[in-house]
Amino acid sequence: MQHHPWEALTVKKINNLMKNIPITWWIAGGWALDLHYGQQTREHDDMDILIRNEDLPALKKHLGESYELFIADNGVLTMLTEPESPS
Repeated sequence: MQHHPWEALTVKKINNLMKNIPITWWIAGGWALDLHYGQQTREHDDMDILIRNEDLPALKKHLGESYELFIADNGVLTMLTEPESPS
């Protein structure tokens, strides 16, 4: 297994990255709370972004090979290699 260094994107960088993608998206997790509070309350190790399942092809097309996408489920990250089927 290869390990690659990474750093979480800031809210500003996420906004810039997502602004031209014709999908609805949300910031979730700790950053969502901090945005609600209007201030950063702690350091964050990641950025949780939510999208609708049907918007995944548009997101992958926009990002191309530049980003690896993961699904977070019950504390486990799984690399997204194929579009998920709608549930």
